[in-house]
Amino acid sequence: MKKLVIVTEYGLMWEGIRLTLAEALGNEIHIQVITKQNAPLSGGTIDADLLLLDVGANDDQLSYWLKNFESKDIKIIVWLVEIHKQLLLKLFRQKLNGYLFGEMEMNDLLTALRTILKGKQYIHPELSPILLEEYIYLTKGGKDRPIGILTKQEWKVLEEISRGKSNQDIAKDLYISSYTVNNHVSSILKKLHVSDRTKAALLAVQNKWVELH
Repeated sequence: MKKLVIVTEYGLMWEGIRLTLAEALGNEIHIQVITKQNAPLSGGTIDADLLLLDVGANDDQLSYWLKNFESKDIKIIVWLVEIHKQLLLKLFRQKLNGYLFGEMEMNDLLTALRTILKGKQYIHPELSPILLEEYIYLTKGGKDRPIGILTKQEWKVLEEISRGKSNQDIAKDLYISSYTVNNHVSSILKKLHVSDRTKAALLAVQNKWVELH
């Protein structure tokens, strides 16, 4: 059984979440909540497969936790209550396993944990646009596309998605119907193994598959 350790300042609140998660996950994950005040001084004393850090705007211990666990075989998840852009960008550059945000619905939290357990990265939809903006800023573009993943038309649609265009605008620019664009978008998401168009755009920009003007 996998083990999730939650490190937080708000033990009582998270204890309630722990009970709900434990009921929903059954034997999938054992969950433990520890407060930052009672957390061990040495990261090596925590036995976990996943570590969820409840992050505040000015979290003095955050660097300590990341430093002590990033070299271990532990999946690290951060939970942000508010969006502080500079902190968020700093965390994105750490390439952590999960970025949670706000008052997530329990089903969304379960999806996030299961996604991370499968070895995939989870980014809350409200955080994705900020990450995309950062990649666009840092990336000059240049096409370096893998062969055989998408069709020529699908690459065009993906490039338009990465520029933030709606399906209606893409249809107009490429002289195709909105129905055809919808089909292309569904196909792109399936082939790239992503859940939404924002994640597809992030993947494209990160890997320099598209040029952004």
